[in-house]
Amino acid sequence: MREYAESGFVRPVFRVLLTTLGLTGAAALLGVGIARGGLPVALALLVGPPALFFLGAVLRKPPLGLMVSYVLGFFIGGLGRLVPAVPFGTMVDGLLTLALVAALVTARKADYARLNTPLVYLLLLWVAYTIFQLVNPEARSREPWFYGVRSMSFYWIQVTLVGLLSLRNLRYLDWFVNTWLTCCGILALWAFKQQYLGLSSFDQRWFDSFGRITHLINGHLRSFSFCSDAGQYGAVMAHVTLYTLIRALDETDRRKKLFYAALTVFYFWGYAVAGSRGPLFIMASGFAIYLVLRRNVLLFVLGGIAAGGAFGLLKYTYIGQGNYQVQRMRSALDPNDPSLQLRLANQRAFAAYMAGRPLGNGIGTAGDRGKEFGMESELTKRGIDSWYVKIWVETGAVGLTLHVAVMLWAALMGCWKADRLRHPRIRSTMCALVSGYVGILCASYGNMIFGQFPTNLFVYVCIVFFALSSEYDRQAEEKTKNVQ
Repeated sequence: MREYAESGFVRPVFRVLLTTLGLTGAAALLGVGIARGGLPVALALLVGPPALFFLGAVLRKPPLGLMVSYVLGFFIGGLGRLVPAVPFGTMVDGLLTLALVAALVTARKADYARLNTPLVYLLLLWVAYTIFQLVNPEARSREPWFYGVRSMSFYWIQVTLVGLLSLRNLRYLDWFVNTWLTCCGILALWAFKQQYLGLSSFDQRWFDSFGRITHLINGHLRSFSFCSDAGQYGAVMAHVTLYTLIRALDETDRRKKLFYAALTVFYFWGYAVAGSRGPLFIMASGFAIYLVLRRNVLLFVLGGIAAGGAFGLLKYTYIGQGNYQVQRMRSALDPNDPSLQLRLANQRAFAAYMAGRPLGNGIGTAGDRGKEFGMESELTKRGIDSWYVKIWVETGAVGLTLHVAVMLWAALMGCWKADRLRHPRIRSTMCALVSGYVGILCASYGNMIFGQFPTNLFVYVCIVFFALSSEYDRQAEEKTKNVQ
C-alpha cells in the first residue's frame, strides 16, 4: 500500500471517490427537491449554484457585471419576444446595481479621483433633476416614472461610475469594442435570416401583433433582428458601419485594412435591410466629425468629395431606384416626405401643449409608455419619434437644456481628448467612437435612438472611454516601447 501511496496512485483515486460521492449527493438532493417541491425547487437547485458563483465573480470583478448587462442589451428585444414572461429589463437593472456596489467597494483611492470631473457632476445634476420629477405637479401618476427614469438617467450614471472606477486597463477597451463588433455581427446575421429566409415563430407573433404597420412597407420587410424595432436595429448597424469604415481608412497594415473594409460592407448591408432612413445621418454626420478630427487636408477633400457624391447620387438622381433599400435611403433626403411632415406637425402640436409647462408632463407619460398607464393627452395621441422630443415633453425645456448640456459636454470632451492622443491605434479607435457618438446625437433627432437598448449602454461606455482615453494612450505607448 505504501508503494501505491508513494507512486501517487492513492491521491487520484481519493479525488475520484470524493467527486463520485459529491455528484451522487447532489443527484439525491435534486431528486428529493423534485419529489417534494416540484419543478420550482428543482430549478432553484440547478440555477442557484451557478448564480451564486456569478454573483461572487461580479463582486470581485465589477466590469463583468457591466459586460454581461451590455451584451444582454443587444438581444433584450428578441429575448422579450421569445420569453415574454421573463423581466430581462429588471435583470439589467440588477446587474448594473450589483456592478456599481462592487465597483464602489473594490475601488482604490486613485480610482475615486477619476470621479472628480465635470462629466460626473453634470450627470449627477441630471439624475437629481429626474428624481425631482417625482414631485412634478403635471405628473398625474408616479408609476410611469419608475419605468421611464431607468433608461433616461439611472443607467447612464451607473455605467459611468462603474466604468470610471473599474475600466482603467487598456484591455477593457479591446474587450468592449470586440464584443460590440461580435454582437453586431450576430444581429446582422439574424436580420439576413429574417429578410431572406423568413421570420421565426416568436418574431412572427410580434410582427402580426404590433410590427406589421411599420415594418412591412410596399410589400418589403424591414428587418429588425433582435432589437426593439427596425429603427433601432438600423441605428446599431449604421453606427458599427461608421466605426469599421474609419478603422479601414486609418489602418496601415494591409490585411487589417481589408478585414475592416470587408466588415464595413457586411455591416452596411445589415443596415440596408433595416429599411430605416434616420440612421443614415449617423454615418453622414459622424464621418464629417472624423474628417475634422483627422486634420488631413487631402483626406478632408477626398472625403468631402465622396460624401458630396453620395449625397448628390441620392438627392438628384434615380440611380438604383429599383432597389427598395436605396429608395428608403433616398426618401430620407426629401423635405416633402410625408413621414417628415407628420413629425413636424406633431412637434407643432406638442409646442402648443407644452406652453406653460417648463418642467414637462412627467417622465413616462408620453407616447406608448403613457398609453400603457392609461394616460390621455396630446402626448399619447401622437407619435413621439424623437429622443429630444421625448425629453422635452416629459421633463420640459429645463430638462431638455440640462440633458443636451451633458450630451454636448461628453462630445466636446471626446473630441478634445481624441485630438491629443499619440498612439495610432488608440487615436483611430477613439476618433471612430467619438464620430459614432456624435452621429448618434444627430440621428436621435429623428428617432428615439439614444435611450434605447442596445445603443444606450454602448454609448455610455464610450463616454467612459473618452474620459479614460489618455490613460489608455499612455498604456499603449508603454506597451509599444516594451515590445521594441
